[in-house]
Amino acid sequence: LDLIPESFEKQIKNRFKRYDEIKAREVRFESIGEDADLYMVAYGTSARVCLGAKKLAEKEGIKLGLFRPISLWPFPEKELAALSKKGKPFLCVEMSMGQMLEDVRLSVMERAPVHFLGRCGGVIPTEEEVFAEAKRILGR
Repeated sequence: LDLIPESFEKQIKNRFKRYDEIKAREVRFESIGEDADLYMVAYGTSARVCLGAKKLAEKEGIKLGLFRPISLWPFPEKELAALSKKGKPFLCVEMSMGQMLEDVRLSVMERAPVHFLGRCGGVIPTEEEVFAEAKRILGR
């Protein structure tokens, strides 16, 4: 570790250049249902549950989309921001107390409402639970 302030500053600036390169090259995500009435944001097991909720919604003529970050860092903030310009509501579904929620809110930047459905302690949300929350948000 170089504690000479000028050297240390140079080292930090170089590291941030590298971070910017990573952000430009390594963002990974999947987006399904661009014409949705509501977009679910989820990863891992929660994303699989959301796909099931999407199928339940299709049976009732409701369009749900899924935005699935594959990389949580770098977070696909630009891509989520572009989707938020449609003004449709978002439902962040997590098996946690909202660790991704702040990233979603920062990406959406109040262009659309962001809701949260979180389960924790190993409890997996059900497709029916996610679909019910989506319907509640949509007023159906």
